[in-house]
Amino acid sequence: MTGIIIVLAIIWLIWQFIKDASIKQCPPGHDHTAALSDYYKNGLSKKEFNRRIDSGYYVNKK
Repeated sequence: MTGIIIVLAIIWLIWQFIKDASIKQCPPGHDHTAALSDYYKNGLSKKEFNRRIDSGYYVNKK
C-alpha cells in the first residue's frame, strides 16, 4: 500500500514539474486590464486569447 502511495506521489510530482515548465510568460509591458476586458467583452475562446497574448496584442506601445 505504501509503495502505491509513493509511486502516485512521484507521478504527481513529475506532472507538476512538466506543467510548470510549459507555462509561458507574458511579454513585457502586457496590459492585464485590457486583455481581460477584451476576453469577457468579446467572448474570446481560450485559444484565441492565448494567441493574442503570445503575439503581443495587449502590449502597451509608447
